[in-house]
Amino acid sequence: MLSLTVGARIGIILIQNAREMARTMRAVFLKIRRFGLISLVVVVLAVGYRTEIRREKYSRARSDISNLETRLKHFWMDNGSYPTTDQGLLLLFNMTDIDPGIGRGAPKLELPLDPWGNPYFYQSDGASYILGSFGPGQNNAPDASLFVRSK
Repeated sequence: MLSLTVGARIGIILIQNAREMARTMRAVFLKIRRFGLISLVVVVLAVGYRTEIRREKYSRARSDISNLETRLKHFWMDNGSYPTTDQGLLLLFNMTDIDPGIGRGAPKLELPLDPWGNPYFYQSDGASYILGSFGPGQNNAPDASLFVRSK
């Protein structure tokens, strides 16, 4: 058997340790890379989910505004004017001419809230109206995409 000097033995041990260290570093790198890929996928999914929820809320607000516009048009046809700002949108939901039936009591009148939990913006002088939603922002102007005027 070949006898190795102390220096050669140390060299072999260092090479083996370097190979093992390289394998360990490669495994760690792959785990980090895999974790990075997983976290990237999670972030993309979370952003997509938030975007979809935002889109859904805007869609619901537009639908509610459209329904309120229809009620305002019917109110105009029945009364010859729109409810004033002081009368408010609650007048559209006044159902005093409907018999609630025995035992059910009077219907609870509530204004619908926009998807962000705020009341819809309504301003009218009786001849025209402005209807909208503040949207997700808390500023003092309705969101331009959620804003309609009477024609």
